[in-house]
Amino acid sequence: MGEVVIQIEDVWKKYRLGLTNYTTLQEEWANLWQKKSERETIWALQAIDLQIKQGETLGLIGKNGSGKSTLLKILSRITLPTRGRVCVKGKMSSLLEVGTGFHPELSGRENIYLNGAILGMRKQEITQQLAAIVDFAGVEPFIDTPIKRYSSGMYLRLAFAVAAHLRNDIVVIDEVLAVGDLEFQKKCLGKLHHLAETGKTALVVSHQLGLIENICNRVVVLNEGKVAFESQQAILAIQHYQNMVLNYIDATNLAQRTDRQRHPQFLLYQLELLDEQNQAIQCATTGKYLKIRFRYRAERVFSEVGVSIRFKDLNGATKTLLWTKLLNQTYETNTPEGYFDCIMPKLALSASIYILNVLVETPFEKLDWIQNVDSLSVLEGQYYENSPINSFQEGLVFTDFRWE
Repeated sequence: MGEVVIQIEDVWKKYRLGLTNYTTLQEEWANLWQKKSERETIWALQAIDLQIKQGETLGLIGKNGSGKSTLLKILSRITLPTRGRVCVKGKMSSLLEVGTGFHPELSGRENIYLNGAILGMRKQEITQQLAAIVDFAGVEPFIDTPIKRYSSGMYLRLAFAVAAHLRNDIVVIDEVLAVGDLEFQKKCLGKLHHLAETGKTALVVSHQLGLIENICNRVVVLNEGKVAFESQQAILAIQHYQNMVLNYIDATNLAQRTDRQRHPQFLLYQLELLDEQNQAIQCATTGKYLKIRFRYRAERVFSEVGVSIRFKDLNGATKTLLWTKLLNQTYETNTPEGYFDCIMPKLALSASIYILNVLVETPFEKLDWIQNVDSLSVLEGQYYENSPINSFQEGLVFTDFRWE
């Protein structure tokens, strides 16, 4: 590792809930009469001290709301810290979400030149990299099409290709590999390894812990805005994070969870694991019946409601997705309280611990979205005839299911 290229010293970031940067004159007048102490504030970051050296690939992991994206935004100068100091040495290219920095009315080619110009590159330098960028992104037939017509996958591929190929010393990446096919993810992994070999510095945020272990030579765990753990052995940091998630799930009531996105008139408040006789169970068994029940409260009727459960392993990799849309089903919340049942007659997951994510939505909005909503222990059971487990154990698993 080389010299220190990013120095983070005692960085704090505070947000006032419900306060926007743009207010009307009437709102400004009202704010004059409201004491600051009455406004609810949160500290997104607290006393962050980190040094990142040239050539280092640093992974940032943590629960939703732990401060990962806020820290990257401060490093990318999208927002300023409330207290503390950040020093960055060298040119930085940030990819904090799909298509960051792209102008929708410009073509793919024009956006490449625009991004290069923002980084201080000459037109000739950008032209030298143009072919490699277009080839990596796989968007050659559409390179002169306005990117507002691109799919999210095309957006992602071009954005990553630009960030990885144009001249920069530091690359900041936030969850961009969560979208895209396996072939593209492999290309991204190869490029990230190449950047490290050529002395470039990378900061990577991802819930895919296998990816973090694969590419990072140091990992920092954030929790409630603070550095909870860091290690140059990625596996130790990942194990710390996994234990933290499991302990949080066990200790926190679902109705009281704040790390969620939900409609103010809808709430998932209880999750139950049930057997075929509707008796509560603590764990499931391979090849056996399993019902997962989500109880909800709705203050009004919501139509065309869809529900999904995503099963992830402890490394954050999706193992199966049980979604009403796959069955062309939608529901209506026509009672103040009710429940959704996801029924698996023969569970096709092998013995392990899985983390559940749940999403309830309409075609227009999320009603409740909670990641790491619960953990599910699956015990070894009898593999049934034509079980998909053996052939799909390392990837996505299809399990028979229905929703009620």
